[in-house]
Amino acid sequence: MQRLVDMSTSELIQFAGQHSASIKEVGIYSELMKELTTRLCANTLAVTHALKARDEARLELSSAQLTISQITKVMGTSDTLSISEQVSALNQQVVNLAVENASLLPKAASELSNAWMLHKYWVGIQVALMHVNAGRLHDGMTWLQNTVSGPGIEAPELSDFAEIEAWANEQQKDSIGHVRALEIIKAASPATDAAIANIQAHGVEKFADDCDSDVMLVEPEDAEHYELMGEHARQFAAQLRKEAGNA
Repeated sequence: MQRLVDMSTSELIQFAGQHSASIKEVGIYSELMKELTTRLCANTLAVTHALKARDEARLELSSAQLTISQITKVMGTSDTLSISEQVSALNQQVVNLAVENASLLPKAASELSNAWMLHKYWVGIQVALMHVNAGRLHDGMTWLQNTVSGPGIEAPELSDFAEIEAWANEQQKDSIGHVRALEIIKAASPATDAAIANIQAHGVEKFADDCDSDVMLVEPEDAEHYELMGEHARQFAAQLRKEAGNA
């Protein structure tokens, strides 16, 4: 007779079924039960491990699907090549922003310094006028001279009225107003402008998403208005990106 330990589980069960009525020896019966019990425990453990592995795989799959869904929502696609290209583009945007910031910071510091100089001139001129109006012409002239003096600040000594007016007009002909200054700064920092527009567009799109979510919560006669608001919001977001070169 084939040894019980050499039998497969199905062969053991078949053997037990065929000989259950004729097995008289306690040793064979005990050995058969022991082998079946061992196999059953091993199978149960294997099934438990398999179920655990299946559950872990399902969890990982669910997590992966969620991650893909999140990536798709942000990137607009789940294609790895497209995502890689978008990541490269984002990295380049970061580099461009860093370059622009490095250029803008000294300009910002210069403008802050200039603002303080303008305030100093305004105070000096006002004090000079106060002295002149009070009849203290010498004190007024002293304040004016001290206010406008300094390294790199030179002006011609003119006395003729026409010459003075002409010189003053020439010095002020290239003055830049606030609106023009903003235009120059934006032209010199397109990456920063694009990043700001992208942030604004993202906020508009969040509003559009809220409109979509609220459609199911409002009265039927109001649903169409929410749908239109969401549609117009997305169009406006696309326009913001297009104008800033993000489209």
